[in-house]
Amino acid sequence: MNAGSSHVLTGRYPELGSEPIPIEPYISPQYFELEKKYLFKKVWIHVGRVEEIPSAGDYFVKQLDACDASVLVVRNRDGAIHAFHNVCSHRMNKMVYTERGSTKKFFCKFHGWAYDLDGRLVGVPDEKCFTGLKREEHGLSPVNLDTWQGFIFAAAIPGRRLSIATGNSHSMPSKKPIMCRMYTGARLPVHCSSPMRAVCGPSMVCAVNITGGCRSPETRNQSTAIRTR
Repeated sequence: MNAGSSHVLTGRYPELGSEPIPIEPYISPQYFELEKKYLFKKVWIHVGRVEEIPSAGDYFVKQLDACDASVLVVRNRDGAIHAFHNVCSHRMNKMVYTERGSTKKFFCKFHGWAYDLDGRLVGVPDEKCFTGLKREEHGLSPVNLDTWQGFIFAAAIPGRRLSIATGNSHSMPSKKPIMCRMYTGARLPVHCSSPMRAVCGPSMVCAVNITGGCRSPETRNQSTAIRTR
């Protein structure tokens, strides 16, 4: 950025100042906690691709540290994909310890409660000891999930069912599909020197676009590329 353009920007936005950009927002634990509360827990986050779970019973676990959540993503017998908090509804014990796999049911390792691929509670050892237990009220806790162009997104927003088509958070509604409006039909060239599977989500595209002004002309003129050696 030359002196002329710098003067124009500081004159237009004096509140931004002309000092070096502070690093505190990138390293501060307190700042990260605020980001989790006001940003990451209110937006869609890319967690995987539909090809990762092609068959009924296939699942993977995604640790979302920015949301303080572990999310279990699974394909059911009808081919639909669901997401749940990776904890048992009985004593909040962690349900699945493996990163990915395939199963017919999920079993809690604490007391043996069993859940089907739709998150329903289907088995309780010594169930007669749980007076008044209603299975339908104790399934796995669902996480908002939607797909777009084969990408799987989760939103750890409690108490409301959402879809990408209606908005990317409860505080940012939209009458039209947000990402579809922005990226439908886009083609991102990916160059590889050996066989691989490359995954590039809308969040990556947004990051590239937003930071475009901070990159050199040589970088901005190149297509997005992922290379392996």
